[in-house]
Amino acid sequence: MANVRRVNARDIAKHGSLETFVSQLIANLRVGNMETKERAAMNLRSLTEQPSTSTDSENVDNAVVIARQGGIKPLVSLVIIGSAVAQTHACAALANVAKNRRAYQEVILEAGGVLPICSALRGG
Repeated sequence: MANVRRVNARDIAKHGSLETFVSQLIANLRVGNMETKERAAMNLRSLTEQPSTSTDSENVDNAVVIARQGGIKPLVSLVIIGSAVAQTHACAALANVAKNRRAYQEVILEAGGVLPICSALRGG
């Protein structure tokens, strides 16, 4: 299993806000080398596994922030073309985004994520 480094408040503070940090991570999923993409997916996964770290008054769950920032499609793309490590982190992040959130489950379905996720999980 891939190691997961837990994102902390210091990581978020370096970028100014959770939304800015998530936006940068999503950008890193789209461009850069595979190591950069793996690290971005790992950080997004870590965020989805934690309670809200948002500093705004809404106190929105981290997984929802990632989905609202447009993170679902790049994560699905990473499941399709990423390394085994990237696929592991992307699948875990997508699972956490989709958990008990029908609207985001549908977005993953529309992005063509079901078959690639099944293939990645089947492949181990």
